[in-house]
Amino acid sequence: MKKSFIRICKSTVKFLLPGILLLLACNKKFDEPPINEDPDIAVTMTIAELKARYQGVGFFQNIEEDKTITGVITADDRSGNFYKQIVIQDETGAIPILLDGTNVYTSYPVGRRVFVNLKGLMLGDYGGTIQLGLDSSRSGAGYLNLGRIPSVQFDLFITKGSYGNSVAPKVITPADLSVNILNPLQSTLVQLDHFQFADGDTAKTYGDPSKKISALNFTLWNCDKKSIVLRNSSYAVFAALKVPQGNGSIVGISNMFNGTQQVLIRDTTDVRLSQPRCSP
Repeated sequence: MKKSFIRICKSTVKFLLPGILLLLACNKKFDEPPINEDPDIAVTMTIAELKARYQGVGFFQNIEEDKTITGVITADDRSGNFYKQIVIQDETGAIPILLDGTNVYTSYPVGRRVFVNLKGLMLGDYGGTIQLGLDSSRSGAGYLNLGRIPSVQFDLFITKGSYGNSVAPKVITPADLSVNILNPLQSTLVQLDHFQFADGDTAKTYGDPSKKISALNFTLWNCDKKSIVLRNSSYAVFAALKVPQGNGSIVGISNMFNGTQQVLIRDTTDVRLSQPRCSP
């Protein structure tokens, strides 16, 4: 009797084992992370087409059409040099998107593709740099400011796509930039070669560690005596670091503020000044 019972148990286990293994295999597949791919969303407008609708500084406008743009994130808030915003870029241009959240880089890091539903958003500018946000308000001084998209509405307007997309910086000179609000280089990832900090700035730090001054502007020069402004936030994690003394390449996001052309780095890896200085 005992032997018969054992034989029955063995037969039962032998019969059930393949099913158990199959069930475990199914569960394993279910638990695997999703494939790194983009959602099937129709893109109906380029960033250049969107920005072309902007009529000029201060002409904020609501977007009422059901349009979608896409772009790869080229700047986020990870280092603190960009505050509550990301910058996205496609083949035609780039635009900042204002987000009312902290550590947004955890969901929207550099290299991630996003799809932006434009209906309900507002197109505005800050000092001449066109931006996307939500609604607007006037400051005490009477300036019109673009509002940020609340965190609870991120998914309503922004659909996340694939990670690890690369955008090569465009090698430019200061002459390529202009005060034209529709300059296609505005907000794009750019690279300036053969530049250096001014002689009087080489002992300074990127920002003001005491934060008494919220941001610092530096004038960068190349060997042809051409210059451009580098702007750094004193709230950036690298604010207390000293600027490098050499000459070389600087990568960053170009923008304009009240007629001044500027470049903002994402972090100090964008500053590659390892060559000997020239004397402009």
